Order: sequence, then structure tokens, then C-alpha cells
Amino acid sequence: EIIKSSSLSVIPEFDESKLKDIVLEWNKPVYYYAYTSMDIGFRDMTVVLFAYYDFLNDKLVIEDEIVAQGDTMHLQKLAQEISNKEKLLWTNEMTQEFNKPRKRVADHDLVAINEIYKASAYQVKFELAEKKEMMSGINKIRSMISENRIVIHPKCKTTIYHLKNARWTNTSKD
Repeated sequence: EIIKSSSLSVIPEFDESKLKDIVLEWNKPVYYYAYTSMDIGFRDMTVVLFAYYDFLNDKLVIEDEIVAQGDTMHLQKLAQEISNKEKLLWTNEMTQEFNKPRKRVADHDLVAINEIYKASAYQVKFELAEKKEMMSGINKIRSMISENRIVIHPKCKTTIYHLKNARWTNTSKD
């Protein structure tokens, strides 16, 4: 059992009481901006999040994730999975119009980003994520969670687990 420590927790606001407010299914609005983000790993997990911004309700909605690790992590397969997932999530059922993500961001593995671009069906191109202000980004997420401005679909098990259990090392930098 993982014991949650308020002093070591990266996101102390994400506790059992917040789960009912944040982890739920959400009706996608007609108009939204779609986003895809990716953190590439091999020993650590590769996680791709699919989210959109609901303007009317001022919510960032994380609606799905792809998780791969170790031998299951192949860039060509991942590129195809990203393409397929974006099309599935963001194609209008009535018009068949695809709402292309407004932005895709990934960590700083340029070789992997380029391989995914070349391997994907419709050239999934990621930008490099800005990592200069890590603490301000974490504080932004903490504020959004406190204010219930993030919604996470219950099927995003890895995201939920990490938000609940991420802990700082003793230096509070990792």
C-alpha cells in the first residue's frame, strides 16, 4: 500500500475526496480544442494523453491515454495507435470531419519524435515540450485540480494512479 505524504506528494490536492469531482465521464462539447501530449520512455513508461479544452465549462478534459513500456514500445506501432486514437476521439460522427489537434507536445527525444512523424498514417508531428518552468507547470496543475478545472475519464488508470501517488525525492526536484 502506498502511503500518501502531504510533504512528499507532488499533487497533494489529488486525494480520495477529489476523485469524485474530477474522475468522471464528460460530454464532449460541439466546439473544443484537442491536444495530444507524450512522455517517451523505455524503462519508464511511455504515456500519451488525449485531451481537449471545454470552453463553456472552463475544463481541461483528459479523455484517453495510451501506455507502453519496455518490449511493447515500438515507435511505428505507437505512431499508428496515436493516429487511430486521435481519429476515433476527434472525428465528428455526423459530418466525419476530423478535428485535428491544435497542438501535440512531447519530451525531448527528437529521434523518437521524427520516427513517429515518418511512421504515422497522417504524419503526426509533435513539438518539443517546454520544460524550463517545471514547478510553475506543476503549480498550474495543482491549482486546476483544486478548482475542479480538470476532468479525467475513469479509463485513464495510469494518469489517475500517478496523480494520486507521484512523490518527490528528498530534493523536491525529481
